[in-house]
Amino acid sequence: MLNRIINAESILKLGDLIAGSRNILITCHLSPDGDAMGSSLGLCMALKNIGKKAKVVVPDTPPKYLMFLPGATDIVVYSRSQHYVERLFASSELVFCLDYNEPKRIDLVADAMLASPAKKVMIDHHLNPADFPDVVISHPEESSTSVLVYRTLLDLGLGDAITADVAECLYTGMMTDTGNFSYNSNDPDLYEVIADMVRRGINKDFIYRKVYFSNSYNRLRLNGYALVEKFEVFPEHKAALITLTREEMNRFQDMLFQAAAAMKVKPVDIKEKAGQMMTEARELRQTIEKLKAREFVSEADQFLMSAKQVKGLKVFSMSRNGVSADDMRKMGDFLRDKDQSVVALMASVNEGKITFLAVCGKEAVDKGVKAGDIIKTIAPICGGKGGGKPDSAMGGGSDLLKLDDALAALDDFVNEKAKEQ
Repeated sequence: MLNRIINAESILKLGDLIAGSRNILITCHLSPDGDAMGSSLGLCMALKNIGKKAKVVVPDTPPKYLMFLPGATDIVVYSRSQHYVERLFASSELVFCLDYNEPKRIDLVADAMLASPAKKVMIDHHLNPADFPDVVISHPEESSTSVLVYRTLLDLGLGDAITADVAECLYTGMMTDTGNFSYNSNDPDLYEVIADMVRRGINKDFIYRKVYFSNSYNRLRLNGYALVEKFEVFPEHKAALITLTREEMNRFQDMLFQAAAAMKVKPVDIKEKAGQMMTEARELRQTIEKLKAREFVSEADQFLMSAKQVKGLKVFSMSRNGVSADDMRKMGDFLRDKDQSVVALMASVNEGKITFLAVCGKEAVDKGVKAGDIIKTIAPICGGKGGGKPDSAMGGGSDLLKLDDALAALDDFVNEKAKEQ
């Protein structure tokens, strides 16, 4: 059983404000960390779970390593959508101020937040809270704002709104603001909260890996440079210091900026642009496959029209450069299904090597002409081998000078093997 620490009057007032509000905005501080993101996203989802229309607004782009959190992709970034955010503040009925104690900590968002006609609620664990909010829940003795949000939801009677996704966000904030519970984390209540979150479905090991073991290439290089080149120790003060200039930071972002320039987008939009390019590439591949299919049908029809008649079978051979084995199989399947009397031998040359494919329709197989036998006879002419089923077989060869002789041998093979019926 958790100790009650939040003033009952504040809970009652907050409950009335939530009940009377439909459009709710949640804000957190500049350069949001795990606690700011976790508390904001967790509260946002909990409010949605009780039917409210809630959004999270942050002053600048959130860090990539926290974008795995549920709801993170729905965050509205003020630096990208200033006018939209200003309209959101103007139409909101309630604004939460999470993990900051005064307006200046939300940078340029402060003016829009203070000008909003909405009631303001602060939930925070920093010292010296400002007096602009209508409700202040401030507890500096707590290790994170996320745990305060959890306590607040329980005190409001909204425990059922704390789903696994909500708990995942709040746990992330609790974990990151205590260095994975290595400091400021001796409160027994904290571990009761963790136990409850595990029961609600979080995977704490997964969260730990995502936060502490997920790094971009440039981030790892920058960390290595900072430790090797910029790490200063001051033994007399029992302290160490790392400083990085803007130029040094940018140096390790060169690859990112180069990619952005190539894509003609801003660095923050690379992920979205890459997704669009992948979709376009997928659609292009599908279009190419359709065109290839049409080409195969047209070419196959031409082959069948020009095929020789040998003992009642339609026999032809052909060679092409650069045709893949998969495309050869597709054409072979089409020919076999198109005409049951077909006997076809195809060859493709790729990088000096020959790939053979033989296909025989059902009538040809019934007359004793089998694709596997064709390959076993033809491929050795080019110094290769192969085999397969009666209706389809593949092989290879390497002697390009003998390719014409190999293809020409098909007629004699059919003449010899085909039984008159």
